[in-house]
Amino acid sequence: MDLAGARTLFSDAKEHTAAAVEAANDPLWNIAEHLPLLGVNLVAARELTEATDDLLIGLTPLVDATQGLDPASLLKDGAISVTPFVDLAPAVHTALVSVQDATTRIEAIETSGTLSQLSGGKALLQSALAKLVSPLELADQVVPIVPTILGANGSQHYVVMFQNNAEARSLGGTALFFAEVTLDSGRITLDRVIPAGGGNFLNDEKSVIPAPAGFEEFAPLVFGRFIANATSRPSFASAAEIVMGNWAREYGWQPNGVISVDAVMLSYLMRATGDVPLPDGTVIGPGNVTATLLNTVLQTYNSGNVERDNLAQDAVYGAALAAVFSKLSTGGFDPVQLLNATLQGLNERRLFYWSADPTIATALTAVGADGGIPDSDATTDRVGLYLNDNVGSKLSFYLTSALETSTAQCGSDGNLVHRLKLSLMNTLPADAAKGLSPSILGQYKPEKLAPGVERLMIYAYAPTNGRVLSASVDGTPITVDSYNDDGHPVQLLRFPIPPGATSVVTIDVETTGAEGRTLETIVTPGVTPTVHAEGTLDCSTVVGAQ
Repeated sequence: MDLAGARTLFSDAKEHTAAAVEAANDPLWNIAEHLPLLGVNLVAARELTEATDDLLIGLTPLVDATQGLDPASLLKDGAISVTPFVDLAPAVHTALVSVQDATTRIEAIETSGTLSQLSGGKALLQSALAKLVSPLELADQVVPIVPTILGANGSQHYVVMFQNNAEARSLGGTALFFAEVTLDSGRITLDRVIPAGGGNFLNDEKSVIPAPAGFEEFAPLVFGRFIANATSRPSFASAAEIVMGNWAREYGWQPNGVISVDAVMLSYLMRATGDVPLPDGTVIGPGNVTATLLNTVLQTYNSGNVERDNLAQDAVYGAALAAVFSKLSTGGFDPVQLLNATLQGLNERRLFYWSADPTIATALTAVGADGGIPDSDATTDRVGLYLNDNVGSKLSFYLTSALETSTAQCGSDGNLVHRLKLSLMNTLPADAAKGLSPSILGQYKPEKLAPGVERLMIYAYAPTNGRVLSASVDGTPITVDSYNDDGHPVQLLRFPIPPGATSVVTIDVETTGAEGRTLETIVTPGVTPTVHAEGTLDCSTVVGAQ
């Protein structure tokens, strides 16, 4: 976000390309273009130079518009300024068209038989342009809707869902707290905070919205019954629709959109707001807010009266959200850090945004903010491993994970097989379990488990062009399921992890398509990020390998 530095570099580059174009159009140069051997090099040099110069001219409005994204310009009287985004939208579109035109133009420039500096220069330009196209295409969809999201065309009312990663759910954690937020001309206002419990939402035998075909076959009586479990299905569209249904039923109105942040995302946002005090004197900030809300609070309010403790814990959650939004509403934040936090949260699937506006929804899908069930595309296969706590505990706070993936052409008809090996460790020391509060230990007694044991349910989603070949836990094979959710084959795994123990889940997924496709694996974002490594797949170990 060193925008001033970027503008300086861009200005220098334009001076060089302008000078190069002037040199390449010198009369002597033009005469020399007709000479044998030398001429083909001079023609290629001039055409590459002119194409590059025209590209920079086309990018100039975008670079100039970044002046409005400087921190001093983004905040005005405590509100996010809408004007820079209004100015930015046409500049982004012009830049995109310029890059597309330059891509076509440079592709047509003949460099075969020329010096390596020229053929290499063309390849370098093509590589740079290829990296620009995708982000500019996304920006061309997203930037125009930002003013509407910020309430420039009328107040926007959102429900912000806080996910508690200490109790794992497919999308991150249980939806234990909500905030009603209004954005009006860039000004953020917190209207109220509402816990999921305390009788605020109905816990019904009937889903508030129809369940997707297939999901309830492997997750019965979960979907849409209670708002805290809205994140059980790995689709934020589903979660948002459940929230919308609850708001309509309980409060008689529906928000313009639903936004989800988890506890780690909250720490990212606090890089922008800085530390804030809570009513009990505790100071939370980016370094301690996650541990405070997901663990310390549960230990602090541990009187033995579960109902009273829950109310006290909810009060701390509410105060924390109110303190952060108070800084956001008064302009007490760094807009650049807020933007960086937003981008990081989107990239790590810790921030989701669903809109009731179809135009906005389309743009959110393009940027991946909608949190839909990932699927394969022309070049990439996507598999999901979604974790769900099965004890009603907050023991996922102690869970760490490591993923090793490998791919080989081992399937039938030359199809690919992707092996996913997920190692899950319960880092809670065995001798520390008895000292934890009931809020953390969960329902281990009714479930006939020892204290501190976290039992997990994993929903392994294959892409619609794939199938699960085999699955195992700690080397013990699991019968392959026939479950399906919206065209995605689903494998269900359920197992306990005692304190200090590690369990390893291995799944082989076959996908149609030839070698060269890449694999992207989505794992439920936890308190600590999943460590990812790539290994080598031995086809002789694949069930049904060819």
